Amino acid sequence: MHVCASPNLTVEFKGVIPPTLRPLIGNRIYGCDDCQLVFPWNRFVRICAEPDFKPRQGLDRAALLDLFSWSEPEFLKRTEGSAIRRIGYCAWLRNLAVALGDGPSSAAVTAALWARLDHPNALVGARACRLGPATSEPVRLARGSRG
Repeated sequence: MHVCASPNLTVEFKGVIPPTLRPLIGNRIYGCDDCQLVFPWNRFVRICAEPDFKPRQGLDRAALLDLFSWSEPEFLKRTEGSAIRRIGYCAWLRNLAVALGDGPSSAAVTAALWARLDHPNALVGARACRLGPATSEPVRLARGSRG
């Protein structure tokens, strides 16, 4: 049986995601996708031509780092008319930081996380991404033993 934990963490959870739960999110920033994948009746769905059901703003092929670089006005503009806007900009950044932490490490990922370290909202800033003890590098956010 599949446990669909990420929508509760990515959409409904309002605080800093506990480090032990971060690996459940994987690379999902809006976990409703997981429920759509396992919902039994979706196997009977046919692709619809209705424009309202098509992916918008290239979000179906966007890179996490690109999404993480969005400003709040860009987030508001690009999610206009979308349910994604419901979580708000800071939870969007929180979810992206966790997803980036769960993915491959790179200089670009480290730099992006470092740039958000001083964010004034605790969901995004130092409480969500603290410094590693010896390296002065942002701790990888998704790792349960270090968050």
